[in-house]
Amino acid sequence: MAPTYPPLPPRDDLLALFRAAVSNAKDLLGDAQVLADVGRFPRALALAALSWEELSKGYLCLLAVALPEITPEYFCEGFRDHEDKLSRVHAVATFMQPEPVGPLADYPKQIMGRSKSMAKQKLRSLYVDYRGGKIQLPSQISQRAARKQINFVREALAFTDTAFPTDSLDDAFAQLNLLFGGLKNAMIADPDATAAALQVAVRDGSQEEIQALVLRYATITDD
Repeated sequence: MAPTYPPLPPRDDLLALFRAAVSNAKDLLGDAQVLADVGRFPRALALAALSWEELSKGYLCLLAVALPEITPEYFCEGFRDHEDKLSRVHAVATFMQPEPVGPLADYPKQIMGRSKSMAKQKLRSLYVDYRGGKIQLPSQISQRAARKQINFVREALAFTDTAFPTDSLDDAFAQLNLLFGGLKNAMIADPDATAAALQVAVRDGSQEEIQALVLRYATITDD
């Protein structure tokens, strides 16, 4: 028997969930930093990864507000599945990195690989394991790995505060709605150029390239 899913939360609840998830993500990251500062690097990494997942839940709530095609099944699964949460936030974080995103056709595979790797690292930071005849200990998680994860999440939270300030979400959505049709058309017509322009906008704050693409493809119709 196929599982049944509750309906999507109403818009106000989705926005409240976004705010709560972002707030909790900041709390988790703060706790991760405290642990890292006293040398508890494995647990610091685990909490940073959990902060990452909470932020991803917030993003999912924004998607559910913005996109009418989001189904209850997609929302419920994405809200609870750990790898799904990690892949969604990695998809955003990749655009913040200095390296080019590259061909968009390869993008889903890259994101899934990174999310699986992060999920395994999170578990390694919490549990003793045994693989290939070797005992794996949480203490083997390095300071570098923990601080790298903390920095990733801090950057993602900073971007979120800028792009979706919790006290003016309606304004952010109004701007997004103005761009959405052209952006969707641009992604279909020229995905690699659109991804590159989005990366410049997210990473550097310059919106000239993405606005040019949006204007170029704003009038494309389905027929």
